[in-house]
Amino acid sequence: MILFGIGSALCGLSTSAMELIGFRTIQALGGSLMTSNTMAIASDYFRPEERGFVFGTTSMGWNLGAVAGILAGGIITTFIGWRWIFYINVPIAIFSFTIGLMYLRDRDVRVRQDFDIYGAITLGLSLGLLSMAGITYAGVGYNNAVGLMTLLGLVLFAIFIYIETRAKSPLISLRLFRIKMFTLSSFSYFFQYMANNAILFLLIMYLQGVRGLNPFYASIWLVPGYLLGSIAATLGGRLADKSDARVIASIGLTLQAVATYCMTRY
Repeated sequence: MILFGIGSALCGLSTSAMELIGFRTIQALGGSLMTSNTMAIASDYFRPEERGFVFGTTSMGWNLGAVAGILAGGIITTFIGWRWIFYINVPIAIFSFTIGLMYLRDRDVRVRQDFDIYGAITLGLSLGLLSMAGITYAGVGYNNAVGLMTLLGLVLFAIFIYIETRAKSPLISLRLFRIKMFTLSSFSYFFQYMANNAILFLLIMYLQGVRGLNPFYASIWLVPGYLLGSIAATLGGRLADKSDARVIASIGLTLQAVATYCMTRY
């Protein structure tokens, strides 16, 4: 949280696009540390039969946070200035860090493990290159740089897989993918988020670029979906605790697929 706050403050103070991108990297590192530990903390504090509701409530928090961020971001960008969309994170990060120190405690036995530094480096470089290839392709089309970044990204990903088969404490235990439910759920989660983020990006570009709405009014159009998502996440989590979670998740994904299809038609 502190790292996220520091990155946010630096983003607000940036004087060029390159500085902003660099400081966003710091912000993203802090955000990734928070995100990756959220479910682990929830798993420590609650029993397995309660976790569906807890995870659903956590998702509700993300959705309500997205609504607040969209509205606040639209208002601040339109009426105050873009720098304050970063500055506003600083007191929130300090407050959250303080609350975490007061209330969060280790609830389970911790096993000391080595950090898979080589796996982390190769995976980070691979995903970074593939992301840059996609961004460049979307902006200017295919060129030699796009092809080279894609090739290097795939090579580094293959090296990462090899490292994980040899590492004493792998970043990602490949043995988990022998579990059919884990593998299918992971791929489902990946494609769901990829589709959702792609749609959200295009929707924002459409509302502001094609329809000509300012950031504030464009943000209002996104609020209903997040509010419904908040309700559905909590309800779905509770249902998953009481029935087959696979059925509940499949219903949710089917509804998302239908909604996506309707967007392409209407």
